[in-house]
Amino acid sequence: MIYILLIISAIAKYFCDRIRFKGNFKSDWMIGAGNYIWHKRTWWTKNVFSFVSDGWHFFDAVRVMSLCLIVCYALQIPAYLSIIVYIIHGLIFETLYRIK
Repeated sequence: MIYILLIISAIAKYFCDRIRFKGNFKSDWMIGAGNYIWHKRTWWTKNVFSFVSDGWHFFDAVRVMSLCLIVCYALQIPAYLSIIVYIIHGLIFETLYRIK
């Protein structure tokens, strides 16, 4: 199971880097352009549900959730608690990201 999650994480990371550094996707959603550009997003899609705001954030959420599931598997706690681990990860990120 850990190997499958690591592969999913690696594929998601590939898409994040491909979107960010190669930029050869045509979809506005994938690259966060057009109606999906940052200043047109709501507070909800900038913060709580950022994983639906564009392709990069979606694939990053898949990557992080895969890693959260690995943590739960390694600690032998139920997989559904990975949501709590994901939320804690997000809160730590948001707190550190907003420090100026």
